[in-house]
Amino acid sequence: MNKELKDIVLAKCNERENQGYDSLRDSDIMDILEECERKQIKITRKELEQLGMD
Repeated sequence: MNKELKDIVLAKCNERENQGYDSLRDSDIMDILEECERKQIKITRKELEQLGMD
């Protein structure tokens, strides 16, 4: 996973932990994808699959 994507994922995970949750929801993954699109970060199919597995 590239560093920019990893930073976005970690930020979302930290946000969820601060809210008292221990996992990401489907809507969180959509937020991550939207953030990648906004920042023009390319995401591979493998990275997308990894997001869905956690």
